[in-house]
Amino acid sequence: MYLYRERGEFDQALPHHPEAIEILDRTSAKLDRAEACYQLALTEQKLGNIEKTQENFDRAIQLFSEMDASKQVEKVQLAATQKTEKIPN
Repeated sequence: MYLYRERGEFDQALPHHPEAIEILDRTSAKLDRAEACYQLALTEQKLGNIEKTQENFDRAIQLFSEMDASKQVEKVQLAATQKTEKIPN
């Protein structure tokens, strides 16, 4: 999913994010789950889905905060405040 997003293939990336988060939820891999939520937020941000973007940034911040990962929280907060141009459909 990250590679799809990096190549600008957002529609290809989008369905893989929830799958990854679901798998990580089942395995209790909190760090990886937080990162997956962050990556989903970045994808939604590029697609211009503001509500979903904020939901996923918030979820990532919550998970990183639970682990006392302050640098990761800062990274997510910075990304949440950055303006990105929506990709054309």
